[in-house]
Formats: sequence, C-alpha cells, structure tokens
Amino acid sequence: MSLDHTQDLTGSEQHRLIQLYPTPDFVKQASHEQLCGDPATLPPHVYAGVSKRVYPCHTKAATWMSALFYGDKSTEFSAHEAEEIKKRLLKSAEFHGIGSNVRVLWSKMAADAATGQLKLKDSDFALVWDTGTHKERHYPLRNAGEVKQASHWFGEHHRDFSFNDKHTIAYKIMTKAAEFGAATENTELIEKCAGMGYCSAADAAAAWERRASLTTTKHPDYSAEASRMATVIKSATFEARDQGRRIKMAGLMEQFDHLTGLNKLYDDGGLARPEDVFFQITEKVAADFLSNHVQTTTGAVYEKLALDRLDIATVRQWMGDDVADEVGGVMLDTQKLAAIVPTLPRPDAEMFEQMARTVGISAIAREKSAAAQGLTRDEMEALAAEYGHEQSLNVAEPALI
Repeated sequence: MSLDHTQDLTGSEQHRLIQLYPTPDFVKQASHEQLCGDPATLPPHVYAGVSKRVYPCHTKAATWMSALFYGDKSTEFSAHEAEEIKKRLLKSAEFHGIGSNVRVLWSKMAADAATGQLKLKDSDFALVWDTGTHKERHYPLRNAGEVKQASHWFGEHHRDFSFNDKHTIAYKIMTKAAEFGAATENTELIEKCAGMGYCSAADAAAAWERRASLTTTKHPDYSAEASRMATVIKSATFEARDQGRRIKMAGLMEQFDHLTGLNKLYDDGGLARPEDVFFQITEKVAADFLSNHVQTTTGAVYEKLALDRLDIATVRQWMGDDVADEVGGVMLDTQKLAAIVPTLPRPDAEMFEQMARTVGISAIAREKSAAAQGLTRDEMEALAAEYGHEQSLNVAEPALI
C-alpha cells in the first residue's frame, strides 16, 4: 500500500484522490522534483513522517500532496505517530502559506470518511460539480431510499440544468434504480432525460420546423440551420430510433434554443423541451396506449372506455350469439369484448365497425392516436415488449459532470 505520493509508483492512488479532491494550480504545475524530491538527498527533517521518510514538505506543492495522502492514510499509523505527522504537516503548511487550504481539505475528507462517501465513485452520486480546482458531490445513490430521494430532487430541479447534464444525472439515477430495484418519483421525466424513449422522424422534423419559423425574423441564420435540420431528418439520413443520435440531437436543440432565446418559451410558453420531443414515447406512454385502446384487423383504433356504450343485445344483433355469449351472455363484459376485438377476422371486424357507428362510437383516426404519438399500434406493442431490452443495450454512458 502507498502511504504517500512518493510511494505511489503506478499513480493509481493519486488519481483516485485528486478525482475526489482536485488539486490547486500550484500543485498541477509542479514538477516531479517539486512534488517528490530525491529521497537520497532530501534531509529527514523535511518529511512529516520522519521514521518512514514519507510526506515530504520541501515545497508548497509537496506539502499539499502530502496532506492529501495523509488525510486518506492517517489510520495506518498509531494514534501518537499520526498526531505527530499531522503537527509537522500543519507547521509546513503554515510556513508555505497554505495552512487554511490544508485544514479545509482535511475537514472535507473527515466528513466524507464519516459518511462513507470517501470510498464512493462519482457514479455513485446523482450530482457532481467539478470546476477543476473544486469538486462537490451530492445525492449519493447507495441504496433504494437514496435513489428515491435523488429522483424527487431531480423532479424539483431538473429545469436548472442543461440537457446534457440532465441526461448524465438521470442516467445515473435510472441505473442505480435498476440495481437496487428502487421505486422512483418522476419516473417518466427521468426516463426521458436518460434517453430511454422514442420519437417519430415526423415529430423530430416538426420540432425543428417550428424553431425555424420562430426565429425567422430575429435570427435568420439560425432559422436556416433549423430548416436544414428538419430536411435532414425528413430525408431519412437521421434515424429517429437511434438512441445515440437522438441524445446528441436533443443536446444540440437545447443549445439552439438558448442561443436564440427560445428556451424562454419552455413550459408555459408552449415550446416542448428537447427531451419531450426526442423521447416522448416512454415505456409508460406505450403501455398506457395499449391498455386504453383496441385495434381491429382493419386498422381502426377505439378507446376501450367507448365500448361502454354498447350493450349485450346490440352485440348479439350485430355479431351473433357466439360472440355475444363469449363477452358476457346476459350482461356485456367490456373487458372481454376488448380482448376479442383485435382477434376478429376482417369481415367480423368490419361488422364491428358498423355496429360501433350505430351507437355513436367513432374509430380514433391514427392521426389522433398512435400516429400522434409517432408510432402505429404494432410499433407500440413492439416498444412495450422490447423496452426492457433497450435498457440492457451497450449504450455509452455519458461523461460525468
């Protein structure tokens, strides 16, 4: 085990620690000599750990790096030795003018150690802020309860982040929810932001066309680019079912909206956010559509609730005794009727449509139902069946923020 950075020959420990506690510029810019020195020539008194010749303090950079390693390894020493090393480190830090920096560092490391967060990776937190010199990690995802809490927070604050950041956060929450079997709040929002959804090419193109129209006067150059994007999508060079492309397109659309000021029209302004365009058809949307509609072999789609307008006598008159007996016999069971409607042979399906019209039940045009969601009913069924497989695909995890 490496007690300090001079013993960390592979650099793995240093990499782990500076990922958690980014180094100041004076450390980043230091040479190997300034950080480690030459153990053959450095006198023993410049080491905070004199007996083991660890934690060199001959420069400001060496002192900070030694303090970082000591904060992680202090439990490897006896209480007396640890206290002596700490005193020497603080004395050197004060000498080099970084006493307050070291105290803040140790305070943060102690707090992380107390909560077990020191051993966690960035992917174990929903939110990671990294400025290069300072890192903050919030909303740990160590268990189902923390995942649910993070999902609640995300629902409250997702508007504060760019799409790319939302995608990173939502992806982590969704991954951890699956790992722990955790229930989440704002599940549909999280699925959309994680990129777990579909859209039609027509809807994607329409979203760009609307943006082109809204920016024609104030931003003609951007408007032309939006029109070009719509054309590309319509020409089928953009595949609306390709998850990676839709994720990139959503990030691009949000940048466009911010550059042109269209982001002010989100929500109450009526302009759909990128995630609501490119990932509108989630598992829930597909499942809800399937559970609330029936489709005949002729392609007509009906709302299940509308079947309540029928009665058993009407069904018997139009569809015959066999069908009437199968769906209740005495009183109509609309659930049974909904189950057999999709199985009716085409002639019977046409008869069903005529019967429906006589009682005022109209077929929902695909333009208002499945197509409005971007997919046909058959495609909805495929989506509902394969959604779990989609989540297991080897999708590149976004870069952590």
